[in-house]
Amino acid sequence: MPVLAGYTQRQAVRRVEDWGLRAEVSIEPAGCIPEGEVTMSVPEAGTRLEETSKVIVVVSAGGSAMMPSDKVCTDGIASQHDRRIAELLRRFAHKPRISNAPFAPEVRLGLGDQLHQQVPERQLHDASAWRICTPYAERSCPMSALTTLAQMEDATVNALRDPQDRCFAGAQPAGLAGLRVIRIEPVLPRDASCSSYASVDIYVSEVGQITSVVLRFGSP
Repeated sequence: MPVLAGYTQRQAVRRVEDWGLRAEVSIEPAGCIPEGEVTMSVPEAGTRLEETSKVIVVVSAGGSAMMPSDKVCTDGIASQHDRRIAELLRRFAHKPRISNAPFAPEVRLGLGDQLHQQVPERQLHDASAWRICTPYAERSCPMSALTTLAQMEDATVNALRDPQDRCFAGAQPAGLAGLRVIRIEPVLPRDASCSSYASVDIYVSEVGQITSVVLRFGSP
């Protein structure tokens, strides 16, 4: 079952049919998700289905009277499916041995604009497998996306087209172009310095599996 969140209704239905499945569209208010954009599917992405199985494609009707889309929505708002993946990874950071985060068979781990290691899914439950030790943003070794996530008490989740921000000007790591990016970052005051900034970027395949996790720090 492929990822449908973020696609238009027409694109999503075509993807479902290309997989030999049957699509049924449900249009529902979705607050910050633009009208006509798919917010989720039932069953969710990554589920194994028999050919011709029915898939409900949930499409945003836009803002409601309580949450008008023209005043609340901004580019980068994560879909419900994106938020679920982010939440599963945050739970994994706290309890890696009992979480069911949707990892690919092998996951690439990186810092900034570089990928540093590829870890088999079965080894990701070992916190030491996440540690990377290389000069980066004047931080001391080791650095770990897992540790950073576990230390985030309050965080936001955004879906990104181009993972740039004011504190980090580097490009995304080579080989990750075209994948959906979900960013988890802490809630910081507007006047916070870049030295206190950190984010974890999750790269997700079309079938909803986490293929890469990249830790980014702001430069002091």
